[in-house]
Amino acid sequence: MFGRCCFIAKRSHQLEYEEEEWSAWSPCSVTCGHGNQKRIRSCGYACTATESRTCDLDRCPDDLLAVTELIPLETTNGTDSLDTNVDSCEKWLSCKNDFLQKYLHQVLTELPSCPCSYPSEAVYSAVNIFDKTLRKTYRWRDASGPKERLDIYKPSARFCTRSMLSFDSTTLAAQHCCYGDHMKLITRGKGAGAPNLISTEFSPELHYKVDVLPWILCKGDWSRFHSVRPPNNGLQCAHNPTEDVYQAELEEAREY
Repeated sequence: MFGRCCFIAKRSHQLEYEEEEWSAWSPCSVTCGHGNQKRIRSCGYACTATESRTCDLDRCPDDLLAVTELIPLETTNGTDSLDTNVDSCEKWLSCKNDFLQKYLHQVLTELPSCPCSYPSEAVYSAVNIFDKTLRKTYRWRDASGPKERLDIYKPSARFCTRSMLSFDSTTLAAQHCCYGDHMKLITRGKGAGAPNLISTEFSPELHYKVDVLPWILCKGDWSRFHSVRPPNNGLQCAHNPTEDVYQAELEEAREY
């Protein structure tokens, strides 16, 4: 669609084109989930400008069906979780269904790396950060609000951030990164972030069941949790905390 092209004749006999109004946004590129829309306008002879934006529709039924395979069995069997003789964490750790293993591998290899320093602009709005390994720009937002309960789940973290879903996301996952007092990435230990298999953008409820509940089943033993969901340090940031602090945290977790 090029539309009508208006121009004004100048005394020098050159032509100066007036920009037309933008067209209406095209329909969303998908019928469910995350897609994109485009609109165009003429900007002169044989010139068309294009603008795009994301569009979010209702979740796809197949996404919801697949996600159920990520939910720990203990959430559907309350008697096991209450039985003190049953190690619910071990049951979760030993869950090795094919879909979960494939999805987890995809999450660990396709999510962006954690920035080595907390992007302070994220406190106010989403920020764009280019990932050199994946050669893509990802949007990040702050994940340090009261609802995140860092005091419980990430006790040594001062700030956290989470990658956002985009129209070309290949999973429903989000990278989760946490930072200490000096805004440096916590790469290990009790305050380190870990990949979220289900983004809070997609479903806070499913995120809780898939990403938070396993931590609860392991009674806060982050060392067991991290054996399956290792914190990301794809940029090879400096180890944080130091070795002596990390070993003290590890001993504390095992005794707890």
